[in-house]
Amino acid sequence: MLINISAGGHYSETIKIMLTKRIIRCILPKNCGVKVINKGCLYAFMKNIGVIISAYNRKKYIKYALHSVLSQSLPKELYDIIVIKNYKDEDIDNYITANNVKSIVASNETTYGKRILMALEQVEGRVITFLEDDDLYEKDRLLHIYNAFENQDKFIYFHNNATPINSDGKVIDSVKIINYYDPYPLRNKLYFRARDTIYKLKPWPAYFTSNPSSQAIDRELLEKWKMILEQLDTFIDPFLFIISLIEDAYVINDPAKLTLIRLHENNDSSTLFNRSFEEIVEKKRHFLMRAYTAVKIVHKEFYGKFGKIIDSVLESTYLWILFNASTWPSKYIYLGERISIMDVSKYIKAKKKFEYAYQI
Repeated sequence: MLINISAGGHYSETIKIMLTKRIIRCILPKNCGVKVINKGCLYAFMKNIGVIISAYNRKKYIKYALHSVLSQSLPKELYDIIVIKNYKDEDIDNYITANNVKSIVASNETTYGKRILMALEQVEGRVITFLEDDDLYEKDRLLHIYNAFENQDKFIYFHNNATPINSDGKVIDSVKIINYYDPYPLRNKLYFRARDTIYKLKPWPAYFTSNPSSQAIDRELLEKWKMILEQLDTFIDPFLFIISLIEDAYVINDPAKLTLIRLHENNDSSTLFNRSFEEIVEKKRHFLMRAYTAVKIVHKEFYGKFGKIIDSVLESTYLWILFNASTWPSKYIYLGERISIMDVSKYIKAKKKFEYAYQI
Protein backbone atom coordinates (compact mmCIF):
# COMPACT_ATOMS: atom_id res chain seq x y z
CA MET A 1 0.00 0.00 0.00
CA LEU A 2 1.38 3.46 -0.90
CA ILE A 3 1.10 6.38 1.50
CA ASN A 4 1.99 10.02 0.94
CA ILE A 5 4.34 11.85 3.27
CA SER A 6 4.77 15.65 3.41
CA ALA A 7 7.43 17.66 5.21
CA GLY A 8 8.97 21.08 5.40
CA GLY A 9 12.56 22.30 5.07
CA HIS A 10 14.93 19.75 3.55
CA TYR A 11 12.00 17.27 3.45
CA SER A 12 9.72 19.47 1.28
CA GLU A 13 9.18 16.87 -1.42
CA THR A 14 6.28 14.44 -1.24
CA ILE A 15 7.63 10.97 -0.57
CA LYS A 16 5.96 7.66 -1.34
CA ILE A 17 6.79 4.78 0.93
CA MET A 18 5.74 1.19 0.48
CA LEU A 19 4.07 0.09 3.71
CA THR A 20 4.00 -3.64 4.33
CA LYS A 21 2.34 -5.66 7.04
CA ARG A 22 5.77 -6.74 8.26
CA ILE A 23 7.15 -3.66 10.01
CA ILE A 24 10.56 -4.22 11.54
CA ARG A 25 11.83 -1.02 13.05
CA CYS A 26 11.55 2.78 12.93
CA ILE A 27 14.61 4.58 11.57
CA LEU A 28 13.32 8.15 11.16
CA PRO A 29 15.69 10.85 12.46
CA LYS A 30 14.33 12.96 15.29
CA ASN A 31 12.80 16.35 14.44
CA CYS A 32 12.92 15.70 10.72
CA GLY A 33 9.60 17.48 10.21
CA VAL A 34 7.96 14.54 8.49
CA LYS A 35 4.23 14.06 8.95
CA VAL A 36 1.90 11.46 7.50
CA ILE A 37 -0.97 12.74 5.38
CA ASN A 38 -3.28 9.71 5.43
CA LYS A 39 -1.85 7.52 8.18
CA GLY A 40 -1.70 8.13 11.88
CA CYS A 41 1.87 6.88 12.19
CA LEU A 42 4.86 6.38 9.91
CA TYR A 43 7.09 3.35 10.13
CA ALA A 44 10.36 2.89 8.33
CA PHE A 45 11.44 -0.71 8.13
CA MET A 46 14.12 -3.15 7.18
CA LYS A 47 14.24 -3.83 3.47
CA ASN A 48 11.98 -6.67 2.46
CA ILE A 49 14.51 -8.91 0.71
CA GLY A 50 18.20 -9.54 1.28
CA VAL A 51 20.23 -11.07 -1.58
CA ILE A 52 23.42 -12.95 -0.70
CA ILE A 53 25.75 -13.46 -3.68
CA SER A 54 28.46 -15.98 -2.89
CA ALA A 55 31.65 -16.77 -4.79
CA TYR A 56 34.47 -19.16 -3.99
CA ASN A 57 37.61 -18.80 -6.16
CA ARG A 58 35.59 -18.24 -9.33
CA LYS A 59 35.80 -14.74 -10.89
CA LYS A 60 34.57 -15.22 -14.44
CA TYR A 61 30.83 -14.78 -13.92
CA ILE A 62 30.34 -12.75 -10.74
CA LYS A 63 29.87 -9.34 -12.41
CA TYR A 64 27.12 -10.81 -14.60
CA ALA A 65 25.46 -12.26 -11.50
CA LEU A 66 25.56 -8.93 -9.67
CA HIS A 67 24.28 -7.07 -12.73
CA SER A 68 21.26 -9.39 -12.89
CA VAL A 69 20.38 -8.45 -9.29
CA LEU A 70 20.93 -4.73 -9.86
CA SER A 71 18.62 -4.90 -12.90
CA GLN A 72 15.57 -6.24 -11.05
CA SER A 73 12.12 -4.78 -11.69
CA LEU A 74 11.49 -4.61 -7.94
CA PRO A 75 12.27 -1.07 -6.67
CA LYS A 76 15.81 -0.98 -5.28
CA GLU A 77 14.67 0.48 -1.97
CA LEU A 78 12.92 -2.81 -1.24
CA TYR A 79 15.98 -5.06 -1.40
CA ASP A 80 19.55 -5.17 -0.15
CA ILE A 81 22.56 -6.91 -1.69
CA ILE A 82 25.76 -8.29 -0.26
CA VAL A 83 28.60 -10.13 -2.01
CA ILE A 84 30.75 -12.56 -0.04
CA LYS A 85 33.81 -14.12 -1.65
CA ASN A 86 37.17 -15.57 -0.65
CA TYR A 87 39.39 -13.31 -2.75
CA LYS A 88 40.19 -9.73 -3.65
CA ASP A 89 40.13 -8.59 -7.25
CA GLU A 90 40.57 -4.95 -8.25
CA ASP A 91 38.20 -5.03 -11.22
CA ILE A 92 35.45 -6.92 -9.41
CA ASP A 93 35.85 -4.92 -6.20
CA ASN A 94 35.64 -1.62 -8.11
CA TYR A 95 32.45 -2.81 -9.81
CA ILE A 96 30.93 -3.74 -6.45
CA THR A 97 31.90 -0.38 -4.92
CA ALA A 98 30.66 1.62 -7.92
CA ASN A 99 27.23 0.07 -7.46
CA ASN A 100 27.11 0.73 -3.70
CA VAL A 101 26.91 -2.96 -2.86
CA LYS A 102 28.12 -4.37 0.45
CA SER A 103 31.01 -6.81 0.28
CA ILE A 104 32.86 -9.24 2.55
CA VAL A 105 36.05 -11.21 1.95
CA ALA A 106 36.03 -14.50 3.88
CA SER A 107 38.94 -16.85 4.50
CA ASN A 108 39.37 -20.01 2.44
CA GLU A 109 38.67 -22.13 5.51
CA THR A 110 35.23 -20.62 6.11
CA THR A 111 32.39 -23.04 5.34
CA TYR A 112 29.63 -22.12 2.90
CA GLY A 113 27.15 -22.02 5.78
CA LYS A 114 29.40 -19.75 7.83
CA ARG A 115 29.77 -17.40 4.84
CA ILE A 116 25.98 -17.14 4.64
CA LEU A 117 25.83 -16.24 8.34
CA MET A 118 28.59 -13.65 7.94
CA ALA A 119 26.60 -12.05 5.14
CA LEU A 120 23.40 -12.29 7.19
CA GLU A 121 24.97 -10.09 9.86
CA GLN A 122 25.29 -7.22 7.40
CA VAL A 123 22.50 -7.62 4.87
CA GLU A 124 18.98 -6.33 5.49
CA GLY A 125 15.88 -8.31 4.60
CA ARG A 126 13.14 -10.20 6.39
CA VAL A 127 13.34 -12.65 3.49
CA ILE A 128 16.75 -13.98 2.43
CA THR A 129 17.51 -15.31 -1.03
CA PHE A 130 20.74 -16.42 -2.63
CA LEU A 131 22.64 -16.22 -5.88
CA GLU A 132 25.65 -18.36 -6.66
CA ASP A 133 28.24 -16.43 -8.66
CA ASP A 134 27.78 -18.40 -11.89
CA ASP A 135 23.96 -18.14 -11.97
CA LEU A 136 21.68 -15.26 -12.98
CA TYR A 137 18.29 -13.85 -12.02
CA GLU A 138 15.58 -13.05 -14.53
CA LYS A 139 14.52 -9.42 -14.04
CA ASP A 140 11.26 -10.20 -12.20
CA ARG A 141 12.56 -12.77 -9.71
CA LEU A 142 12.67 -10.51 -6.65
CA LEU A 143 9.26 -9.07 -7.54
CA HIS A 144 7.82 -12.61 -7.50
CA ILE A 145 9.44 -13.28 -4.12
CA TYR A 146 8.16 -9.96 -2.74
CA ASN A 147 4.60 -10.68 -3.87
CA ALA A 148 4.70 -14.21 -2.53
CA PHE A 149 5.80 -13.24 0.96
CA GLU A 150 3.56 -10.18 1.18
CA ASN A 151 0.39 -11.94 0.03
CA GLN A 152 0.61 -15.15 2.09
CA ASP A 153 0.57 -15.63 5.84
CA LYS A 154 2.68 -18.24 7.65
CA PHE A 155 4.87 -18.58 4.60
CA ILE A 156 8.57 -19.37 5.00
CA TYR A 157 9.98 -21.08 1.88
CA PHE A 158 9.95 -20.04 -1.78
CA HIS A 159 11.24 -21.95 -4.78
CA ASN A 160 11.07 -21.24 -8.48
CA ASN A 161 11.73 -23.12 -11.68
CA ALA A 162 14.79 -22.35 -13.79
CA THR A 163 16.40 -22.41 -17.21
CA PRO A 164 19.74 -24.25 -17.69
CA ILE A 165 22.38 -22.31 -19.60
CA ASN A 166 25.94 -23.10 -20.68
CA SER A 167 29.14 -21.20 -19.94
CA ASP A 168 28.31 -18.71 -22.72
CA GLY A 169 24.84 -17.99 -21.35
CA LYS A 170 22.98 -19.92 -24.04
CA VAL A 171 20.09 -22.23 -23.17
CA ILE A 172 21.19 -25.87 -23.06
CA ASP A 173 19.32 -27.77 -25.75
CA SER A 174 18.60 -30.98 -23.88
CA VAL A 175 15.07 -32.07 -23.02
CA LYS A 176 16.33 -34.15 -20.09
CA ILE A 177 18.24 -31.27 -18.52
CA ILE A 178 15.48 -28.71 -19.21
CA ASN A 179 12.89 -30.99 -17.63
CA TYR A 180 15.01 -31.38 -14.51
CA TYR A 181 14.89 -27.63 -13.86
CA ASP A 182 11.28 -27.31 -15.02
CA PRO A 183 9.75 -30.67 -13.98
CA TYR A 184 6.17 -31.51 -14.78
CA PRO A 185 4.93 -31.59 -11.12
CA LEU A 186 6.20 -28.02 -10.66
CA ARG A 187 4.64 -26.45 -13.74
CA ASN A 188 1.68 -25.13 -11.77
CA LYS A 189 1.91 -22.77 -8.81
CA LEU A 190 2.00 -24.79 -5.60
CA TYR A 191 1.14 -23.44 -2.18
CA PHE A 192 0.64 -25.75 0.77
CA ARG A 193 1.97 -26.80 4.15
CA ALA A 194 5.57 -27.96 3.98
CA ARG A 195 4.89 -31.50 5.18
CA ASP A 196 2.00 -31.91 2.74
CA THR A 197 4.48 -31.65 -0.13
CA ILE A 198 5.62 -35.19 0.64
CA TYR A 199 2.15 -36.48 -0.24
CA LYS A 200 1.10 -34.00 -2.91
CA LEU A 201 4.24 -33.94 -5.04
CA LYS A 202 4.30 -37.40 -6.59
CA PRO A 203 6.50 -38.29 -8.29
CA TRP A 204 8.82 -36.19 -6.18
CA PRO A 205 10.84 -33.67 -8.25
CA ALA A 206 14.39 -33.49 -6.95
CA TYR A 207 14.73 -29.90 -8.11
CA PHE A 208 12.14 -28.66 -5.56
CA THR A 209 14.74 -28.90 -2.80
CA SER A 210 17.83 -27.93 -4.76
CA ASN A 211 19.75 -24.92 -6.05
CA PRO A 212 20.12 -21.96 -3.65
CA SER A 213 19.78 -19.52 -6.57
CA SER A 214 16.16 -20.68 -6.86
CA GLN A 215 15.33 -20.53 -3.15
CA ALA A 216 14.25 -17.88 -0.65
CA ILE A 217 13.55 -18.36 3.04
CA ASP A 218 12.37 -16.50 6.12
CA ARG A 219 15.31 -14.79 7.83
CA GLU A 220 14.24 -15.84 11.33
CA LEU A 221 14.28 -19.48 10.28
CA LEU A 222 17.90 -19.20 9.11
CA GLU A 223 18.90 -17.56 12.35
CA LYS A 224 17.06 -20.19 14.38
CA TRP A 225 19.20 -23.00 12.90
CA LYS A 226 22.47 -21.07 12.51
CA MET A 227 24.43 -23.41 14.81
CA ILE A 228 23.92 -26.21 12.28
CA LEU A 229 24.10 -24.06 9.17
CA GLU A 230 27.58 -22.77 10.04
CA GLN A 231 28.94 -26.34 9.99
CA LEU A 232 27.80 -27.06 6.42
CA ASP A 233 30.12 -26.61 3.47
CA THR A 234 27.54 -27.90 0.98
CA PHE A 235 24.02 -29.41 1.13
CA ILE A 236 22.69 -25.90 1.85
CA ASP A 237 19.73 -26.21 -0.52
CA PRO A 238 18.20 -29.42 0.95
CA PHE A 239 18.95 -28.05 4.43
CA LEU A 240 16.77 -24.99 3.73
CA PHE A 241 13.87 -27.23 2.77
CA ILE A 242 14.37 -29.57 5.72
CA ILE A 243 14.17 -26.75 8.27
CA SER A 244 11.02 -25.56 6.50
CA LEU A 245 9.58 -29.06 6.93
CA ILE A 246 10.40 -28.96 10.62
CA GLU A 247 8.65 -25.60 11.01
CA ASP A 248 5.67 -26.95 9.03
CA ALA A 249 4.60 -23.54 7.75
CA TYR A 250 3.61 -22.89 4.15
CA VAL A 251 5.87 -23.22 1.10
CA ILE A 252 5.48 -22.03 -2.47
CA ASN A 253 6.86 -23.18 -5.78
CA ASP A 254 6.59 -20.57 -8.49
CA PRO A 255 6.43 -22.24 -11.93
CA ALA A 256 8.01 -19.21 -13.59
CA LYS A 257 11.58 -19.79 -14.77
CA LEU A 258 13.11 -17.01 -12.69
CA THR A 259 16.69 -18.31 -12.42
CA LEU A 260 19.29 -19.09 -15.07
CA ILE A 261 21.37 -22.03 -13.84
CA ARG A 262 24.79 -22.13 -15.45
CA LEU A 263 26.17 -25.60 -16.11
CA HIS A 264 29.83 -25.56 -17.02
CA GLU A 265 33.11 -27.42 -16.67
CA ASN A 266 33.85 -26.00 -13.21
CA ASN A 267 30.67 -27.27 -11.53
CA ASP A 268 31.78 -29.67 -8.79
CA SER A 269 28.72 -31.89 -8.99
CA SER A 270 28.40 -32.13 -12.77
CA THR A 271 29.94 -34.75 -15.06
CA LEU A 272 28.16 -33.49 -18.18
CA PHE A 273 31.27 -32.13 -19.84
CA ASN A 274 34.16 -33.58 -21.75
CA ARG A 275 36.79 -34.27 -19.14
CA SER A 276 39.38 -36.91 -18.59
CA PHE A 277 38.45 -39.79 -16.33
CA GLU A 278 40.77 -38.50 -13.61
CA GLU A 279 39.17 -35.04 -13.77
CA ILE A 280 35.68 -36.52 -13.49
CA VAL A 281 36.74 -38.66 -10.55
CA GLU A 282 38.38 -35.77 -8.73
CA LYS A 283 35.39 -33.45 -9.17
CA LYS A 284 32.93 -36.13 -8.12
CA ARG A 285 35.09 -37.24 -5.20
CA HIS A 286 35.36 -33.68 -3.91
CA PHE A 287 31.61 -33.16 -4.20
CA LEU A 288 30.66 -36.45 -2.57
CA MET A 289 33.07 -36.08 0.34
CA ARG A 290 31.76 -32.61 1.18
CA ALA A 291 28.15 -33.71 0.71
CA TYR A 292 28.67 -36.78 2.87
CA THR A 293 30.14 -34.71 5.71
CA ALA A 294 27.23 -32.24 5.54
CA VAL A 295 24.54 -34.91 5.35
CA LYS A 296 25.98 -36.68 8.39
CA ILE A 297 25.78 -33.44 10.37
CA VAL A 298 22.15 -32.81 9.40
CA HIS A 299 21.20 -36.46 9.94
CA LYS A 300 22.76 -36.47 13.41
CA GLU A 301 21.07 -33.23 14.48
CA PHE A 302 17.56 -33.92 13.16
CA TYR A 303 16.95 -37.66 12.86
CA GLY A 304 14.44 -39.09 15.34
CA LYS A 305 13.44 -35.67 16.70
CA PHE A 306 10.74 -34.32 14.41
CA GLY A 307 8.60 -37.23 13.25
CA LYS A 308 8.49 -39.84 10.52
CA ILE A 309 8.21 -37.44 7.58
CA ILE A 310 11.43 -35.66 8.48
CA ASP A 311 13.13 -38.99 9.15
CA SER A 312 12.10 -40.29 5.70
CA VAL A 313 13.66 -37.28 3.99
CA LEU A 314 16.81 -37.60 6.08
CA GLU A 315 17.11 -41.33 5.39
CA SER A 316 16.71 -40.80 1.68
CA THR A 317 19.28 -38.02 1.41
CA TYR A 318 21.79 -39.75 3.67
CA LEU A 319 21.58 -43.06 1.86
CA TRP A 320 21.58 -41.37 -1.54
CA ILE A 321 25.02 -39.96 -0.78
CA LEU A 322 26.20 -43.29 0.60
CA PHE A 323 24.96 -45.16 -2.48
CA ASN A 324 26.63 -42.71 -4.83
CA ALA A 325 29.92 -42.85 -2.96
CA SER A 326 29.85 -46.63 -2.81
CA THR A 327 29.81 -46.87 -6.59
CA TRP A 328 33.32 -45.41 -6.64
CA PRO A 329 36.32 -47.67 -6.01
CA SER A 330 37.88 -47.15 -2.58
CA LYS A 331 41.01 -46.07 -4.44
CA TYR A 332 39.21 -42.82 -5.22
CA ILE A 333 36.86 -42.30 -2.30
CA TYR A 334 36.55 -43.66 1.19
CA LEU A 335 33.81 -42.61 3.59
CA GLY A 336 34.60 -44.95 6.46
CA GLU A 337 31.39 -46.96 5.99
CA ARG A 338 29.74 -49.07 3.33
CA ILE A 339 26.24 -50.05 2.23
CA SER A 340 24.60 -52.92 4.06
CA ILE A 341 21.42 -54.90 3.32
CA MET A 342 19.80 -52.98 6.19
CA ASP A 343 20.70 -49.71 4.45
CA VAL A 344 19.09 -50.88 1.21
CA SER A 345 15.91 -51.76 3.10
CA LYS A 346 15.84 -48.37 4.84
CA TYR A 347 16.40 -46.57 1.56
CA ILE A 348 13.56 -48.36 -0.20
CA LYS A 349 11.18 -47.65 2.69
CA ALA A 350 12.20 -43.98 2.78
CA LYS A 351 11.67 -43.55 -0.95
CA LYS A 352 8.22 -45.16 -0.78
CA LYS A 353 7.09 -42.32 1.48
CA PHE A 354 7.20 -39.95 -1.48
CA GLU A 355 7.88 -42.31 -4.43
CA TYR A 356 10.87 -40.42 -5.80
CA ALA A 357 13.30 -38.70 -3.51
CA TYR A 358 16.51 -37.86 -5.33
CA GLN A 359 17.95 -38.73 -8.68
CA ILE A 360 20.84 -41.16 -8.66
